[in-house]
Amino acid sequence: MATSDMELQRKQDISLLYWLEDLFEDAPFVTIVSEYKPTELVAPCIAVETGDTEGDVYELGNRTILMEREFYLGIYAKNISQRNDYAYKVFNNLYENAIPVYNYDEGFPPDVSPTQIGNLLFKRARISPLGIDPELVDKLYYQSLVKYTAIYENRS
Repeated sequence: MATSDMELQRKQDISLLYWLEDLFEDAPFVTIVSEYKPTELVAPCIAVETGDTEGDVYELGNRTILMEREFYLGIYAKNISQRNDYAYKVFNNLYENAIPVYNYDEGFPPDVSPTQIGNLLFKRARISPLGIDPELVDKLYYQSLVKYTAIYENRS
């Protein structure tokens, strides 16, 4: 692998961000951000953080691993209804659709349509509404966390 090649996990992270942007294409006022600082968030927003990555051998004599990834999708909204609607939309679409993973070493949309190299397959997800203490924040917003666990499926 050349030193300029992006690691597979980073390609998965970027693919999830583009997938979320496409999912909320009908709501351009919803911002999608990655690995954020709390001061950068403006509701409505979905902030993506990577969680644990695990690999298990699943076939004796084969060095291919079964890769499991966790992602934390923070939903920041202006009211409870908006928070719940966005969390449900994300959860239901994660369950119903595999997330295609692309080879971003070839470039990025819209200039390039990179080759699909795999999929993130739904293993489990959980929506956890988060309470906010109004005394601890300058501006009140409503939060949920969608914890998404996926198995990576290689297309080769």
